[in-house]
Amino acid sequence: MGQVQVIPPKPKMVVGIKKKTLRVAAYCRVSRDTEQQQNSYESQVSFYTDYIQKQEDWELVDIYADDGISGLTADKRNDFLRLIDDCKNGKIDLIITKSISRFARNLLDCVGYSRRLKKLGVGVFFEEEHFNTLDDSAEFTLTILGAVAQQESLNISQHVNAGLQHKYAAGSVRQNCKDFLGYDYDLFEKRLIVNPEQAKTVVRIFSEFLDGKSLSQICTSLEKDKVPTGSGGMKWLPASVERILMNEKYIGDARLQKTFTEDVIEKRRKKNEGEKRQYYVFDDHEPIIDRATYIAAQAELALRQEAYSLGRCGWRSVFARVYPCSGIMFCGYCGELFVRRVWKRRTGEKAMAWKCKDCGDCEKVYESDLKNYCIQALMALKNKKDIPVPETLKYPEFRQDFDDPDYQEELKAFARIRMDHMRTAEMLKFVELFPPERIMYSTDNLIPRFVKKIVIENACLTFYFYGNIEIRVER
Repeated sequence: MGQVQVIPPKPKMVVGIKKKTLRVAAYCRVSRDTEQQQNSYESQVSFYTDYIQKQEDWELVDIYADDGISGLTADKRNDFLRLIDDCKNGKIDLIITKSISRFARNLLDCVGYSRRLKKLGVGVFFEEEHFNTLDDSAEFTLTILGAVAQQESLNISQHVNAGLQHKYAAGSVRQNCKDFLGYDYDLFEKRLIVNPEQAKTVVRIFSEFLDGKSLSQICTSLEKDKVPTGSGGMKWLPASVERILMNEKYIGDARLQKTFTEDVIEKRRKKNEGEKRQYYVFDDHEPIIDRATYIAAQAELALRQEAYSLGRCGWRSVFARVYPCSGIMFCGYCGELFVRRVWKRRTGEKAMAWKCKDCGDCEKVYESDLKNYCIQALMALKNKKDIPVPETLKYPEFRQDFDDPDYQEELKAFARIRMDHMRTAEMLKFVELFPPERIMYSTDNLIPRFVKKIVIENACLTFYFYGNIEIRVER
């Protein structure tokens, strides 16, 4: 047998990979944006800058730092992602970080990113655990300690959630008022305080909605007057207006735990639809809207949502009319809605006319004739002396569970009565004070306010006004 000579392994560096000059970067992170954590963040940045620059064979590439960001996911850690990109581009040989929990609290991210970096020849050295991911046994160690870091984060989340539950029960949780129209947060009193200028916008939205405007019409009105949103923008969305109308904070109350974290690792939040306990705090802060107005708004919302869900007879247009008679004209023979169409007369002249969507039994109504019929109906209403005086409006009892089906039905019934009550009161003023000579110029505004339905027959049009008043106009 020939002579065997043993070649001893070349000793590895304690950290890094052996190169003439190591290009080193440090990664720092703190998860909370508090003064104490801010000091920790600044200390880490200062320490690693000084530490790397003192090493003879090391060259400082950069200090990568994420301030006030959780380590459970990498998606929102901009500097961490920048660090990974620089490694891919061959700018870094070694990364130094304080601990595994600073690098990542998600086991999948922790092991996954270390594997990718190892393939690129980039090591990660964890100071507290004192090991390098380029070591042979590093992945086993990293998997165990990464799992511990992830579980530690889950435990912290559970403890924080338990603390929040106690605060919810005591009604002492700080309300989020970022971009919240109508309120500011008083840091000394630790409560919401009314922003007088923004509160005017909130009152205006409730008023216009209860006056019959659609959500889109309210948005158009606010944008026309250059009224800013809660975030200071000038673009209003119907969904934003609806959220304002539904928000209980405007009556001084607070519903707590509207959402909850469904997945701690993914930081995925979900609307609380009964999965978790909720807490309702009455009179938590100064209101902007009184309870009666708020109840009326919820009733009106419930009624409109029911109308939209019917999906027939143009109910949607009742609350967002393009034309004065949109959605209220019906065929007296089949009950279907009348729609507006371009019609060609025998003379070849084009004219706008209204016709039944379904049957052909009812004759069309030209728009010019329709306006004359409306004027006749309003003149007849003006001469009526027996319009009943509406009784005092009785509001439903306030309940915080607006989604309860029985309460929804009660609210919808109230909304119908309230609308009838309000329009009848306006009609009384119209009969008493409105000049007859102005009726022909105000038809487009008066018809949508006073008329609930118009039934079209070949011989006549029947106008059904609020207050159970019927007026027939011969064709």
